[in-house]
Amino acid sequence: MEIIDKNEKICYKSDCRFFIGEKPCKYGQKFPCKYYRPDFKKILIIKLGSLGDILRTTSILSRIKKEYKYSEITWLTSEEGIRLLEKVPLIDKIVSVNSPETFLLLAEEFDFLMSFDKDYKAISIAKLVNARKKMGFTLNSHGKLGIFNYESDYAYRLGLDDELKFKKNRLTYQQMIFKMVGWEWNGEDYEWDLSEKDIFKFSYLRKKGDKIIAIHPGFGKKFPMKYWPLKNWENLVELLKEKNYKVLLCGGEEERKLLSDLTENTQQPVYIFDDFVDFSSFVANVDIMVTLDSFAMHMALASAISVISLFGPTSSVEIEGYGRLCKLSRELECSPCYMSKCLKKHECLDELFPEIVVEEIEKCVNKNL
Repeated sequence: MEIIDKNEKICYKSDCRFFIGEKPCKYGQKFPCKYYRPDFKKILIIKLGSLGDILRTTSILSRIKKEYKYSEITWLTSEEGIRLLEKVPLIDKIVSVNSPETFLLLAEEFDFLMSFDKDYKAISIAKLVNARKKMGFTLNSHGKLGIFNYESDYAYRLGLDDELKFKKNRLTYQQMIFKMVGWEWNGEDYEWDLSEKDIFKFSYLRKKGDKIIAIHPGFGKKFPMKYWPLKNWENLVELLKEKNYKVLLCGGEEERKLLSDLTENTQQPVYIFDDFVDFSSFVANVDIMVTLDSFAMHMALASAISVISLFGPTSSVEIEGYGRLCKLSRELECSPCYMSKCLKKHECLDELFPEIVVEEIEKCVNKNL
């Protein structure tokens, strides 16, 4: 669209990638302009939660930029997701699903919609968005979860078929979301950008010769059966101290009580974070993170350190480790189950003993020497 001021003899090009409207763009916003970019693609990603899922969904961003060099990426997410995605440089605009700005998205026209969330608010918006091509999850005519395209059928069936999800599936989450948009995953990694200043903030943790093991015992609220017994964490700390590792306990506000109990019995230092950047800066300064299937695991993977993660009721198959992740599980017939209450004896994690974890830590350390 052209806006022509006949008196000033100026032509404004509102179809340009850099056009703002209420103020000049960074190049002056007057035409002709060598930076005029009308051929960019407008792409909307919808992913509201959870935080770990949001973080691993960033793996698709570099591929979008490769396929569509000139593109503008808008991401619709949760309030918590906004705070996380602010450190991802490939996103042009982040919108909260609870903000009035969501209505503005419905007035825009996008080239592509990538709808990766099954939340009903997310799929309702996905259905209403104007996009030339829509991929992923939507709200169907019966008011139920549906899909826009054939390529999303596998991800859809995974939620309906326990046999497929628990026993047969061999695709990671990254492979699945790439499949949903018709691409093959080629190893694209998490997108997470920490400055040298960010990393330096916790550089004091390391003294010469230190091998630092961070322990994050949290497991979130969604799957309470992901917990590992406190006694196991305590025994793990003692075994690591015997081998002269520097052990640091970490978590967020949700883990405060658990960390308090753990440090009372082990006398290890505790770091509690309420900021994603600070947590990531801390993680970037340790050698190995030991955790459960949690956001901490994804943050450690995004920070490119070695991770040892314990799996019980949730699937380890869907987690892409990029060669940095050691997955520990009992591989019982009843696991994974995704149950909120265990119908057996919680053997999947209770009997995943600390000695096994230490053995894997030793392997990681020797591998990186």
